[in-house]
Amino acid sequence: EPVTAVLKSSHSAVRDGVVVDYFAALKGMEACVERMARRLGRPIKGIAAAAYPPGISEKTAKVFSTIVESLGFDCDGLYEEPTVAAETLGILNGAVVDIGGGTTGISILQGGDLVYCADEPTGGTHMTLVLAGGLNMEIEDAEELKRDKAEQLRLMPMLRPVLEKMGTIIKQHLKKSGYYGAVPIIVSGGGSDLPGAGEILSSVVGYPVQLAPYPMLVTPVGIAARLWREKNGSIR
Repeated sequence: EPVTAVLKSSHSAVRDGVVVDYFAALKGMEACVERMARRLGRPIKGIAAAAYPPGISEKTAKVFSTIVESLGFDCDGLYEEPTVAAETLGILNGAVVDIGGGTTGISILQGGDLVYCADEPTGGTHMTLVLAGGLNMEIEDAEELKRDKAEQLRLMPMLRPVLEKMGTIIKQHLKKSGYYGAVPIIVSGGGSDLPGAGEILSSVVGYPVQLAPYPMLVTPVGIAARLWREKNGSIR
């Protein structure tokens, strides 16, 4: 069962889903672990796992596990992001879209098996950049504004083109895979946590897109759930 979660912006350390500043990524994760330890009132230690966007090389993906190990954990799992999102959502047949900070990834599953996987650079960071440029503000301030629930509706006209681009990515890969119109689409990831995102994506894709509940937690919970299953054989 999920116990707690922490979040820290990674725009300076991760670009298009890939770590570009190892030191910044490590420091960011250290801050997250420290916050979690304070919240739980005990040290965080033991085994851990990480996830990476699909389509990157094995060497590039390995950087994620190296960061986990540098935090003092044994990295016992390294998974593709949309696949572990499907783990959380319990999807056996469908298209799982993970809108992360730098990329939009799509995985298509049939009978629980991955039959198609792709990833393209357009994510939450691109929304932040649009706001920073359009409102003439610092990236850090734009990121904070984007996450302000009270401001999101006002910002949607500026963010809509980015969501439409994401919808185009989803539609293109569904058609390329041969599953367009044949599978339900479930969207997770922090980039989808915006008012009206489901309607915008659906209008571009051409049929209904369902947003996952608590979209920012779907992939992290899936990472932990997959690791738990591999170590214990089942998930409650």
